[in-house]
Amino acid sequence: MLNYALQRLAPLASLAAQRRWIAGGTPDNYLIPDQLLEDALDAARFAGLPHVRSGLPLGLVHSLERLAELVGRLSVQGIASEVLVESEPSWAAVREQSRACLAEAGFDLPAWEAAEGLVISAEPVAGSDGG
Repeated sequence: MLNYALQRLAPLASLAAQRRWIAGGTPDNYLIPDQLLEDALDAARFAGLPHVRSGLPLGLVHSLERLAELVGRLSVQGIASEVLVESEPSWAAVREQSRACLAEAGFDLPAWEAAEGLVISAEPVAGSDGG
């Protein structure tokens, strides 16, 4: 179950995933920012269960607690997708903390991105132009 929770954090930790599926999402392939935030809270809640917490590295527990704090302070309502992904400081902080959680758990984010066919580009994704 923890592995599943950590895999759900990968899109929140990945700028490439967010550029593709939030800023550049299509009707068939997209991510919903609020759902990613809920996934982060679910991972933190799961890790906080006494029978789970006792088996986790303390650094991971603290990283997930910090992630839950940041998520709790973030509202994405009314923020355009591209702005959210490319220039919203609170979202960037959540993304970085998600990366920290995955790193604490030994999750290989670059390998996940490669498996998903994601490549970080230097330029932000322009709005969906359909082709």
